[in-house]
Amino acid sequence: MYKSYKPALSLLLIASACLGTAGAQEVGTPAPAEKKPKHGYIRFWNMLPKGSGPLLLQQKGAAPDAAPIATAEPLNYYASYEPVAPAKYALSVVRAGNTSAPLQQFNLLLRSDVYVTFLAREVDGKPTVEMLDDTYDPAAAMAGRITIRNHFPDAQVTVTGDASIQSRLLSCGDFQVLDGFPLRPVLLEMQAKLPNGKTQRWSAEVDFRSSKRATLLVMADPYGRFRPRVSADGPNLLPATPAATAQR
Repeated sequence: MYKSYKPALSLLLIASACLGTAGAQEVGTPAPAEKKPKHGYIRFWNMLPKGSGPLLLQQKGAAPDAAPIATAEPLNYYASYEPVAPAKYALSVVRAGNTSAPLQQFNLLLRSDVYVTFLAREVDGKPTVEMLDDTYDPAAAMAGRITIRNHFPDAQVTVTGDASIQSRLLSCGDFQVLDGFPLRPVLLEMQAKLPNGKTQRWSAEVDFRSSKRATLLVMADPYGRFRPRVSADGPNLLPATPAATAQR
């Protein structure tokens, strides 16, 4: 079993006061329904190389001992959304050992039922962090969409769907959005030319009936092996799953 990394999010709690009502409740009157708390949702994907160390997502100007909103070890492709209180946030992404030098800063107005991904990756050999809005209306989505992200160093990858949809050749750091998938389970076939010259094939199924948006992360596992992952984007989530079948 491989070690998985999942960000530890600390919820920012909004304090509220409850006023009691004097007197007994009338017989036969149902108790008021308890309102479910509203949340936005954040996940943090750290696709930086294994030796780069963990990252923290924290409030800008936070005290050194303040708990971060999220943490992310390198190669934490298991990270799923976690609920966070809706609010305005001024955020910094920092290295765990150097919180005074932000890699990136963001202003985020997080509303209820909004889904956000923070993605750390290398661009031209330098770390960069992006804030991605994954929110969409499932009722309005008439077709499935997948975002392919190649994070396998020095590998070139092509992805083909069984609905005759094919990506271009993607080098490490490239991504492509493929749209128009039927709303049913679709088998994705990947072919990668690895740095050692070998060709690796892999397949993964995406069920667009349950999640009409998904990301295919083409990457190495913590042991350096070719291990693509599929993760649902936005609402109606499916858990992150390993790609189904490998062929050497």
